[in-house]
Amino acid sequence: MSTKNLKRYLEQRDARLKTESVEESSESCSDDDELKLQNKFLFLDIEEENGESFVGDKDNEKIVHDEQSKTFGSERKSKCKSKNRKNKKKAKKVPAEADDEMLSSSEKPLNAAGSSSKELLFEKDIFKVDMKMLSGEIEFLKILGQRTSGNQSHRRRKLCGRIVREKNTWPPLNNFGFSMEKASEQGNIWWFKFEHHSTYKVMQELFWSYASSEDHEAIHEILLEQPYHLDSLLVMAEVMRQQEDYQVSRDLIERGIFYCESNFCSHFELNNFNHRLSYDHFENRAFYLLLHQHMQNMLGRSCFETALNLAKLIYRLDSEDDPLGILLTIDVLALRAGKYEYFFQLYNTLKEPKSLDRLPNFVYSFALAHFLTYLKTNDAEELKEANDSLATAIYHFPTVIVQLLNKLNIQPNEDIEKNVYMNVLAHERESEGSKHLTKVYLSLSESLWKESETLLWLEKATLEAVSHFSEHLEELEEWKKIRKLYVGLPRNVERHGFLWNVIRNAEWTVFDPAPPLQSTSRYLSVESPRTRETHSALLRLFTSLVVNERQHIKGNEY
Repeated sequence: MSTKNLKRYLEQRDARLKTESVEESSESCSDDDELKLQNKFLFLDIEEENGESFVGDKDNEKIVHDEQSKTFGSERKSKCKSKNRKNKKKAKKVPAEADDEMLSSSEKPLNAAGSSSKELLFEKDIFKVDMKMLSGEIEFLKILGQRTSGNQSHRRRKLCGRIVREKNTWPPLNNFGFSMEKASEQGNIWWFKFEHHSTYKVMQELFWSYASSEDHEAIHEILLEQPYHLDSLLVMAEVMRQQEDYQVSRDLIERGIFYCESNFCSHFELNNFNHRLSYDHFENRAFYLLLHQHMQNMLGRSCFETALNLAKLIYRLDSEDDPLGILLTIDVLALRAGKYEYFFQLYNTLKEPKSLDRLPNFVYSFALAHFLTYLKTNDAEELKEANDSLATAIYHFPTVIVQLLNKLNIQPNEDIEKNVYMNVLAHERESEGSKHLTKVYLSLSESLWKESETLLWLEKATLEAVSHFSEHLEELEEWKKIRKLYVGLPRNVERHGFLWNVIRNAEWTVFDPAPPLQSTSRYLSVESPRTRETHSALLRLFTSLVVNERQHIKGNEY
């Protein structure tokens, strides 16, 4: 090879190597940038029902690649390194702003922006839980920030649980015979159960002996020895609440929830709608009751959105039987949280399968939700819908109005007071179940009706509805017959009433109110279930808070 040819060959080789080096540098830069684009969403920790992250979605990957090709395809390596350093600095700012961003995102309606409010939703969609809105810390700190100077800076403890955070003041965790295991499968539904083993069973039986004599000092001694005994935590939390030591009461409840979380088995996914816990299994009840008391605590602190998310979580644990009667509560929680669009989605999705239009709390809350939306948007259509919905509620459950006015210490109008469908005498003639549902709803929703604008609308819309009674006599008589079918109280409705201080029963306890008539447990004292007759289809439906007028109940079986 001549010197001239050799020189040309070396020049071509150097040019080729230089080109390959630049391409490799560009590809490395692109990969890093793609990773940064994806990682900036990782702090959201949003998961689907099956546990898959939204970040891994193919559509998101396509967007990332498109943006990469448009923006980063021709960048130099030095510029990429500089941009990576900037991204790292920005990433450090994310945790400090995460609480506000998470709260803002949780305020969005369930439907995506621009989508129709009538799009198809399922029960698992409606009860999807924002796992970051369960402890109450985010919402409470925002409330404090709004009431002070707007300073929302705060330190965040390490998140050690999905529901509550571990506190430095709590005793160290120890395993003294408490665990969770998979109980059974029914199609795609997995049932789980907590179990008490030898050491825990000794403490449980000791607790029962102390609880029967209301020896709170002895129960306190149990907690000194085993600080995570769940029923003892429930009892002492109630004692502290009655003594108005609310902070200690909340702390005991959160400690119990954290211990349950720490003992979840590896297969149990809290955010999986198909993973359930049966309330009939005695050892599962403490977890239910701890969550319910935590929900009530959040309601007491005006953390309404947190309380709403906890209600969703409790319902998901057994959506078939709804053992704590969440469907008698969630409408009020949604309205107090200002989640009107969510309430409409809930009502429209479950109106048919759960017969929500047969529950007075939902039909009156439906009208109120439209009026509150009108106050927010000044949309005349919402006001018309509110008036029409309230009229329907009155025609279906007429005695609720007088009871509501009495609850608010307002003297009813003479036309209302003398109306044979609405007055006090008419209410006394209602079935036991109908009167109880009215009492429960008014005890929970009283604060929503107290606002002056709401009262003025209620008076005007009620008088308008009453003036048209003669046009709806057939409808009034039909619903009078339907309400007569509300015979007796299902166990979950009794339990719900006890937990909200509407029902009193000296035989029930805070650690096992209104025990299921059929129970399973390893303890001899609760192992033998009481046999029940095979109830009619209505009673089985009513157990899930559904009433069907085509069936008939013989007597008060509950």
